[in-house]
This record gives sequence, C-alpha cells and structure tokens, in this order.
Amino acid sequence: MCDRVDRDLAVAQNLAAATLYLRKAAEFGIRLIECLRRHQCRAQKEGRDMAGRNDEPKIEQIDIHQIRQEEGAEEFWKSPAMAPYMRYSIALAKGESTREAEREIAALLLEKRNVWRILFALGAAFADFDSEMVKLDRAALSKQDRERVIDSVRLRPLQFCLFLRALLGPDNMRELMSGAVQEAAR
Repeated sequence: MCDRVDRDLAVAQNLAAATLYLRKAAEFGIRLIECLRRHQCRAQKEGRDMAGRNDEPKIEQIDIHQIRQEEGAEEFWKSPAMAPYMRYSIALAKGESTREAEREIAALLLEKRNVWRILFALGAAFADFDSEMVKLDRAALSKQDRERVIDSVRLRPLQFCLFLRALLGPDNMRELMSGAVQEAAR
C-alpha cells in the first residue's frame, strides 16, 4: 500500500510540476507572441518580414515532447526548498485549497523563497560583470558562436520583465525597465 501511495504521490508531484511548467510556458508564450506580433506589424508597415526580407516567415510545428527545460530546472523543482511550492502546485492542479501551502510559503525565510533563488542567480551572474570584457568576447566570437550567444539571451529581457511584473506590478516594472534602458543607452 505504501509503495502505491509513494508512486501516486510521485505521479501527482510530476503532474503538478508539469502543470506549473506548462502554465508558465503558456504565459511566456502568450507574451512572446504579443511581442512578435508587435514586431511583425511594425515590419509589415515597412514592407518587410521580421527578418528584414520581403518573404513570408516559415512557421514550424513541433511535438510537445521536443520542448525542453532549462538546464537544472528539473533538479530545482525536485529540491527540498521547493516542496512548499510543489504542494501549492499540486493543490492548484487538483482544484483543492492552496491556503495551507500559501501559509507554509509565507513562513519561509526570504533566503528559502523562490524569488530569492532568482535574485541570487542574477547577483551571481552579474557580480563580476564588465562591459569591456563582453566587448572583447563579442569581437572574438565566431559567427556560429555569436548566433548561439544571441539565441541564449534573446528571451532573457522578456523573462526578466515578467519576473519584475510579477514582483512589482506592471507600472513599477515599466518604470524600472524604462529607467534602466535610458541609463544603459547613455
């Protein structure tokens, strides 16, 4: 009986993680489509496609099993630190009350929260940032490596804006990002 309960719990946890992942992917997809639509409308007004050519972009369908998670995402969701968030996701997926999980999350120290993990990762990523070193790397990249770098950063601004929007609200996110863009453009 315990083995079956453990299997059922594991299945429910995987389902909840998949549900949360798909919900986040759908939200991100919607935002991306809105962004692409604005870009496409601007390009069409100028008489070109989004790549600057005068032909129609090729739309390719992919199987859902080809969707991949970022490296480390699966391990992260299985970590003990994410257990309260997982319980929240499971309750949400089952249509049950999430209050207990919300109370559990509210009782966590800041350093144990999901938002802190993201802020810590950003801090670690930019701790020794030096724009001159990035310029040196950019100049030394092969065309193929440059394309790989661009592909890996292409969605990061949107992801960061979505993070700030969830944390600060849309108006504060817009104000913060607008100020950052103006400062960086100087």
